[in-house]
Amino acid sequence: MIHDLELTMKRIPLFFQMLLMVSLAGAESVRLWDDSHVPGIFVEATVDDSLNGIFMLDTGATAFGLVLDSASFARLDTSSFSRKHQPMKLAFYRAEYMGDVRIAIGGNVPQTYEDMNVLVFEESRMPTRNLTRDFNVIGIIGYPLFAGRITSLDFDNNTLCFLDSLPMTEGFTPIKLTKTESGFRFMEVEGLPIIRRKKPASVVFDTGNLWGIILKKGFIRQPPSSSEIQRYGMSEYVRWRADSVTIGGLTLNNVPLRYDRNGVGKEYSVEPGEGLLGMAVMKRFNMIIDFKHDILFLKPNHYFNKKNKTSK
Repeated sequence: MIHDLELTMKRIPLFFQMLLMVSLAGAESVRLWDDSHVPGIFVEATVDDSLNGIFMLDTGATAFGLVLDSASFARLDTSSFSRKHQPMKLAFYRAEYMGDVRIAIGGNVPQTYEDMNVLVFEESRMPTRNLTRDFNVIGIIGYPLFAGRITSLDFDNNTLCFLDSLPMTEGFTPIKLTKTESGFRFMEVEGLPIIRRKKPASVVFDTGNLWGIILKKGFIRQPPSSSEIQRYGMSEYVRWRADSVTIGGLTLNNVPLRYDRNGVGKEYSVEPGEGLLGMAVMKRFNMIIDFKHDILFLKPNHYFNKKNKTSK
């Protein structure tokens, strides 16, 4: 992306170059922590000036802004917090709170998020427990971090940057995102084995999904004989790899797919659509996520033709 930007800058008048540089001023790059086995988005962050560590970023977490274990939550300034409804008996988290939270990503200026929903887990049930092999992930930061922002993700150089305005997008393919009332962003994917005549599948853009594409059972055709069964917790997944799928005219090969064998077709069905599109696919692109205008810009990177590893 930086190389393309430099080439483009040479072609535009000096006045517009200056405007562009002003828009990028103050946008500090943040290191992406790269785990060799888990294709997520991991950054160092500081919460309430008291809790520092590596967090996973999750665009699909629209119902909450922060996930912590009870020990980490106890380190926050909770003077503005109120406890929300008691979780259901089958819920994995221990409690849900709402309050004002200050979050600084890398060396960027802290931002205050008012009335942020925070889920608190017992340490043994924390979703990030033993998630990665190369470093420890202490929590999850959800959709509010991205809301109304433009975010650049460069997996060739392992950097993240929050931008005030859209940079030059030469070489990127724009993908229109469809936003629902609850904040989910859907995009279309062609070539998936769904029961839907000649229409692309509509899937949620979900960076918290560390798999490739998770489909709803009620929408898929019979998986190939090469598929295998994987047990994960109480679920039993059928998993296989699609020869190819297409996103915005960009065709990817060897894409991991799965669905819950014991599901009834309604898993992940709080919103319409056929499934979730995760990081084992999306890490094959450098991205500009424009949640101001609901456009995702994609550019193939060095992972594009590689077979991704995933922990799930």
